Amino acid sequence: MPNTSKTAAVLSVSSDPAHHADLERVLDPQWRLQICAGFAGVMDALRSGQLPLVIYDCDSLRGSWRSVLPKVAFRTNAPAMIMTSRLADASLWAEALNLGAWDVLAKPFDAAEVSRVLASALDHVNRLFPTHHQTAAVA
Repeated sequence: MPNTSKTAAVLSVSSDPAHHADLERVLDPQWRLQICAGFAGVMDALRSGQLPLVIYDCDSLRGSWRSVLPKVAFRTNAPAMIMTSRLADASLWAEALNLGAWDVLAKPFDAAEVSRVLASALDHVNRLFPTHHQTAAVA
């Protein structure tokens, strides 16, 4: 069984406070949620080098995700980018993945799906950059 005593950082990017609250409600305690309202906050957080996961709200930040995603996802030591939307359909999923996203989560959030996607994304990032993202394996 993995060590879950450590926490892993997750940056929630949205201009909608309800998005952050909804996400916080479904997250297990091993996830340490950081919050920012837009792209500038993402870039500031990336400079720390300790940010393995970003959850980006496509609904409140309409259109911007298409330009932000490639700028973040293809950086050295990039976090896994997870997009969210109430309209998370096959078209959005395909476009987001082609632009570098790890996955797309539908809203309202399902706790089991959020946990599965975050654990998978964290495992991926830790395998790619084992010394850059100081995180625990999370079940």
